[in-house]
Amino acid sequence: MKKKPFKVVIVILNYMNYQETISCVNSALSQKGTEFKIVVVDNGSTNESYKIIMERYCNNRQVRVLRSKENLGFAKGNNLGIKFAKEKLKADFILLLNSDTIVTDEYYISKMISNYDESVGVIGSEIILRNKKAQKPYCEYVEFPAILLYYLKIFNELYGWNIFENQIDKLLKKYK
Repeated sequence: MKKKPFKVVIVILNYMNYQETISCVNSALSQKGTEFKIVVVDNGSTNESYKIIMERYCNNRQVRVLRSKENLGFAKGNNLGIKFAKEKLKADFILLLNSDTIVTDEYYISKMISNYDESVGVIGSEIILRNKKAQKPYCEYVEFPAILLYYLKIFNELYGWNIFENQIDKLLKKYK
């Protein structure tokens, strides 16, 4: 029995920069090897961005354009697209792209999905900068206890607590 393909949705946040967003969308549309939809969220642009993007993709069944009446900020703007992807498009996977991203590997999405493992909550990839150098990864794989200990250490320092201070440092070394 053939496995049902995953539903993939790419969310791209636009704010006042339709040229950049159109370049990003067009690069994403070149993807091969998997089916996907694109949701562009115009985050309250006060210029012609929404109108131009809407006109550009109004006949493309792969692209949906949403509009926020106000600038919700980066996280809430993305959350608007994520909510639409989950509730309306029933996405199994959501790929967030900054509007200044150009996807150069035409099998990028299918490669990401092929590395899917149920024990993983978020998959990221290498980011290549304009100068062709790889961006240094922000975070390596960490286990839940390490995250909890890290935040306890921050609160200890922030509030001047001395709760389990030596034990936290010892346990953190175990997870490094």
